[in-house]
Amino acid sequence: MNLLRKIAVVATVSFGIGCHDVSGPPALPANYMLVSVNGNPLPTVITPFPEAPTVLDGTLFLDGAGNALVREHQHVMIAPGDVTYATNYTYTIDGDKIQFHIDCPPGALCAMPPVGRFAESHLFVDMGAGGNPLVYDYQLVMPD
Repeated sequence: MNLLRKIAVVATVSFGIGCHDVSGPPALPANYMLVSVNGNPLPTVITPFPEAPTVLDGTLFLDGAGNALVREHQHVMIAPGDVTYATNYTYTIDGDKIQFHIDCPPGALCAMPPVGRFAESHLFVDMGAGGNPLVYDYQLVMPD
């Protein structure tokens, strides 16, 4: 009888763990690694122009308190060399969607902040700023 009770407890716990929402956001804080841009694996050129930068790697960190850090390492042809860009955002999550926000002073012309969608261990972020889609595929490295 004791064995039967243990099997029932293990089955109940396993069922509960197996039925969580895999398309929703991960436990936060979380680290993501950039794996592709518009479906192209890294390194990749983000536009068809010869002088376009090549994305070498990138990361995205969500701190769990509404702050995000996006880092992108590029090889730039116009000013030859490698450059790393770091951008701080705040964010809000609603279901499987994430909306990034950036401080923009009144009257300033600021790019539209990115939006994203969680899908299993990936976070797809449209960096296209409302123009042509520029979808960055970040894979969850591990929740912190």
